[in-house]
Amino acid sequence: MLRVDLRKNILTLGIKIVSIINLIVTPPSRALKEYLRHNLKDLHETSFALLLTTSGNIFTGYFMGAFSSKLAVIPSLLILIPGSIDMRGNIFGAFGSRLGSYLHLGQIEPYFRRTKLLDQNILSSFSLSFFMSLLLAFISSIFSRALGIAYSVVDLSLISILAGLISGVIMVVITILTAFITYRRGWNPDNLESPLITLFGDMFTLPFLFISADIIMKFSFTIRNIIFFIFIGLTVLFLLISLYSKPYSRRIIMESVPVFIFCGILSTTSGSILSTRIESLVQMAGLFTVIPAFLEDGGALGGILSANFSSWLHLGSIDPKFFLSRRVLTKFLNTHLVGIIPFSLIGILAYGLNILLDLPAPSLKSLFMVCLVAGEFLILVVNFLTFFLSVLTYRIKLNPDNVVIPLITSFMDILGSFSLILFLILFDII
Repeated sequence: MLRVDLRKNILTLGIKIVSIINLIVTPPSRALKEYLRHNLKDLHETSFALLLTTSGNIFTGYFMGAFSSKLAVIPSLLILIPGSIDMRGNIFGAFGSRLGSYLHLGQIEPYFRRTKLLDQNILSSFSLSFFMSLLLAFISSIFSRALGIAYSVVDLSLISILAGLISGVIMVVITILTAFITYRRGWNPDNLESPLITLFGDMFTLPFLFISADIIMKFSFTIRNIIFFIFIGLTVLFLLISLYSKPYSRRIIMESVPVFIFCGILSTTSGSILSTRIESLVQMAGLFTVIPAFLEDGGALGGILSANFSSWLHLGSIDPKFFLSRRVLTKFLNTHLVGIIPFSLIGILAYGLNILLDLPAPSLKSLFMVCLVAGEFLILVVNFLTFFLSVLTYRIKLNPDNVVIPLITSFMDILGSFSLILFLILFDII
């Protein structure tokens, strides 16, 4: 039996190698036409979503640049920001990925009707928003103390939860709208949901963090403590309702919480990496306009890959094996191609934004090259990491929709921060 399986695997591998060789020796024009015929729709949808994400994240970068002075006063916010932005993408990106799978499998219709499945997904999203906002504040406070930039855990918690509550309400509506509208128009929600959720999550989360900081600081110490305990009570209440009375939301919470805790630590580590260069970044404040778009485009690409791999695994389009099939390799190539434009655009738009805000920044050429080279390096890593995690989670009977997007976006924060700082150093900018 073992010999039969071995022969079968060798034969399959041989067929794949012959297919790749055949593609290589095919005349370039013919090979290009064949590639475009099969991948043009996928490239078009993904590129469109990423261009929107990049443009929106430059808007987020505007707030980073405009509020860079506040980051100098409350440096702990720089540690909290990646986790907060990432958490919104994790929660609602996973929500959107589940909706995409439900639509593909026919479990829900793309119309605004209340169903048990939809209601419990919304409930679990709010429960996770409260819980993760509180947890991120505690983790950020610990990292802040370790770096010698400690800030009140109560104040960080209030800033985080208030921003999460306001943006969470908006994100629930946007996530459902995006999934239903794209599906009804014949587009693949897996290609559009993650980058668009990333876009809107960033656009709402970062401004609300700064606005929440201003609001919270206006309250007295006593009032802040009272509100803090009210928020803790609401967090516990939402979690109990989700866990003990709703079967769908229970599974989402049980699968998501351990992953999100791990992701929260990863994202906060990303903020800590940036904080190690806080003095250089403040002196070259124009770099703050690059950070949100760069990190979130990496996360969005990972989210697209994850959503596609998850749907393919659920539908049986790819086998849950650690084997790079032609379909998977083509997806890798597509990701590299669609990444060229948004990562190039980040450098160009950030440079224009720095001129508008009159912020000290590197030259256009330097910003362009750093963003493009660091971005393509990031894509190389995210391709293999996303495929490996998708197959692994599916094989151990977990839903990749609940697990992989949060993990990938969090890993992308760390890898993106490391990549950006690395190439800024290599290009002798900081």
